[in-house]
Amino acid sequence: MENSPCGELIEFLRQYTKKKIISESTRINIDLHLHGDDAWEVLEWISKRFEVDFQEFRFSEFFHSEEDTVGAPYFLATLLLKKKKPLPISHLMHVISIRRWVDPTE
Repeated sequence: MENSPCGELIEFLRQYTKKKIISESTRINIDLHLHGDDAWEVLEWISKRFEVDFQEFRFSEFFHSEEDTVGAPYFLATLLLKKKKPLPISHLMHVISIRRWVDPTE
């Protein structure tokens, strides 16, 4: 699985987040606590590595900005800030397979 796009993405996220347990059901914004610049870097890596067009992606629907989370512990920020749509790795795999962003509800 490590050579597949899914395996490659999961391995990248393990190294990036230092979390060992990551699967296709892992939500990168909720379970891995990626927001702000970190989330942007992951999406940029996916875009470059798999040639995915994120032009239609609405960052603020899935991630808090860097300004929202700086200075507050993550758990406190998540209590105070508006909930975001979950973004599971399985959906990112679908996006990679079609090479363009589509909303999970489409």
